Amino acid sequence: MKKHTKIIIVLGAIAVVLFLGVMSPRMSNGLSLLFAEMLKKTLGSLPGGFKSLSYIDSDIRKIAHFAEYLILTTIIYSALNYKIKKKIVIVAITLSIVGAISFLDEAFIQRIFSHGRTVSIYDIVYDMLGGLTSILNIFIINTAMKIHNRSLKDYNKS
Repeated sequence: MKKHTKIIIVLGAIAVVLFLGVMSPRMSNGLSLLFAEMLKKTLGSLPGGFKSLSYIDSDIRKIAHFAEYLILTTIIYSALNYKIKKKIVIVAITLSIVGAISFLDEAFIQRIFSHGRTVSIYDIVYDMLGGLTSILNIFIINTAMKIHNRSLKDYNKS
C-alpha cells in the first residue's frame, strides 16, 4: 500500500471519530436510540426480559466509544507498522496519538462544536480501553502467527 493511501486512511478514520464527537445531542441520541430499539426487538424475546431503553442506550454509547477507538488504534498502528521497526515505539506513538485525539475530542472539540453534549472523563477511559484492547489483540494475533509459522517451518523440515 502506498504511503499516501495510509495517510488518507488514517486521516479519514480520525475525521470519522471527530465527526461522531461533534454530532448534535439530538442526532447522537437518535443514533444510539436506534441501536437500542434494534436490540430491544432482537433481545426482547429472550428469557429474563430486557433492560429499559435509557439503560441500554447508555451501554451503547460506551460500547461505541470503545469500538471507534479500537478501530482507530488498529488503523494507526497498521499505518506505522510498515515504517517503524521497533514495536514498542509503534505502540507508544499509536497510543499517544489516540490519547491526544480522545482528550482533544472530549475536552475541547465537543465543547466548542456540540452544545448540549456532556463531556465525561469516563468517555476518555472507554476510548483508551478500546485502544489498549486493539494493541493487545494485535500482539496476540502476531504471536499466534509467529508460532504457526514456526511450526510450519519445523513441519517442512521433517
